[in-house]
Amino acid sequence: MTEETLFAEVLELPPEERSAFLDEACGDDAELRERIEVLLRSHNEANAPGLRASDDDREVCVMKNKQLEGVSDN
Repeated sequence: MTEETLFAEVLELPPEERSAFLDEACGDDAELRERIEVLLRSHNEANAPGLRASDDDREVCVMKNKQLEGVSDN
């Protein structure tokens, strides 16, 4: 099983089942388990509530970028 496949499979599981799954899937490969856990932490941090931009936030950024482009064109 590739690291990418393993990561994708563990993401499908409820958080409380992930450790047991990794115990079985990684066996004695501590380096593989650490890499998957780092990916999981990064994924969880990137998707944490309050850290994701809302559609309104994205629209404001787009509008500000367009304004700045207009300023730099002059």
